Amino acid sequence: IKSYPDKHPFATDLDIIGNNSLYRLLDISVSEDGSQTLLNWLLNQNPNLKEIEKRQSIVKELKELTHFRDKLLLKTFLLSSKSFQKWQGKRVLNWVKQNNDTKEIKKVLNIASVMVISNYLLYFISLFNIAPNLWKISFVIYAIYFFMNDKFAKEFFKEAIDLQFELRKLNAILGYLEKFNYGKNKNLAEFCQPFKDEKIKPSNYLRRIKNLVASASIQSNPMIWLMSNAIFPWDFFHGYRLKKYKSEIADIIPIWLDKVFDLEAMISLANFADLNPDYIFPDLVEKIETQDHSQFNFKNISHPLIEENKKVANDFSMKNIGDSIIITGSNMAGKSTFMRTLGINLSLAYAGGVVNADIFETRLFRIFTCIKVSDSVTDGLSYFYAEVKRLKELLNALEKEDNLPLFFLIDEIFRGTNNRERLIGSQSLIQALTKQNGIGLISTHDLELVKLADTISEIKNYHFRDEILDDKMIFSYKLHEGPCPTTNALKIMRIEGLPV
Repeated sequence: IKSYPDKHPFATDLDIIGNNSLYRLLDISVSEDGSQTLLNWLLNQNPNLKEIEKRQSIVKELKELTHFRDKLLLKTFLLSSKSFQKWQGKRVLNWVKQNNDTKEIKKVLNIASVMVISNYLLYFISLFNIAPNLWKISFVIYAIYFFMNDKFAKEFFKEAIDLQFELRKLNAILGYLEKFNYGKNKNLAEFCQPFKDEKIKPSNYLRRIKNLVASASIQSNPMIWLMSNAIFPWDFFHGYRLKKYKSEIADIIPIWLDKVFDLEAMISLANFADLNPDYIFPDLVEKIETQDHSQFNFKNISHPLIEENKKVANDFSMKNIGDSIIITGSNMAGKSTFMRTLGINLSLAYAGGVVNADIFETRLFRIFTCIKVSDSVTDGLSYFYAEVKRLKELLNALEKEDNLPLFFLIDEIFRGTNNRERLIGSQSLIQALTKQNGIGLISTHDLELVKLADTISEIKNYHFRDEILDDKMIFSYKLHEGPCPTTNALKIMRIEGLPV
């Protein structure tokens, strides 16, 4: 992973990043930049409906184009100088942008051109026996000036060869995208239009660089090279052309590369969709206009990182912005996993990918979670203080004016302090979370908190159940309405032989 914000609102909590993460599961990009693009989509804090729908439409088409996906990734893989090392496309862009100033070589070219013209004029005059030797002096001065500035001649040949080498490597990808017959895949064809545009398509630029390399190749024959530069400032002229060409292509290459990186990221999403035919593309809307429609509605939603034979699907929906759900249940009953299930599928949906559900209808949210809080020795933070700081960040995000409401997930609220203060703090925070521009879930073991639903209509209770059979804990992992009727902490202690 190249980069992500240190205090991201949900990256770690939802297992978007890490060794056994959604990002690791999805990413098949060959370039570092393609991987980074995918990660940026998964971690997007301000989803845009038009961007998501456009991306989703291309992913749907790519899902069916297995040969196209494999061939494009193979061609990208072959660009890497080292096996199993991701290709760094931005290196090409950085190289093209370097040393593109034309001012100095243009000045040298202008002076050399004046000298060459003077040589011709003086030679022509000498034919009439007027200053017969002056052209020789002029030519010597030109020769001295040429060799004083021979660095441009040396740079010209090297840069022309280097540019051809880099573009030939890129053309393995770009040429494939330029020549590919997109057929009925209109969204993909529109996305790849720059590769077919007559003004900026890659083959045109490769043709021009071939001509420049041919011009530079005379340096391999010293006699022809000397004669060419004696009668014309060959190296300076073509060196100036090269500088201008590099400057021009520096504006085009970002267009090509951004398309390639986006394609790689979308191929990762398409591959994931292809490997999971039971997953669906979500139905997304900007916002809910009517009061009788849920903010989101999920049927048989499951966690994409859980093994298929261990998954337990649930149905869930929430109707109004400002509502909060309190989830109670025994230890290991599935509260944390359920909340992560909602969050990770939202991340997938907003990236443009498929989700692990039978029905997935939702509006756009900003996502903020407080699940994997940990203490910090280096920062001198206890677990409880770290949790308080995280919840304050969540509250700030909730109170921030934004077109998108906040979707929040809080696991085991204030678990790091004593029972009395935890209850007081939890009651106050949950009340502060309701009736705001947000919607979310809070899990807890404090059954006293479920009473908040009796006085605050925006709060509702759900729970997970368990039972003990033959001294073994049995969990259904199914979500039920209402507060949890049982607890299991003492049962677990007795099963494990503690004196309780």
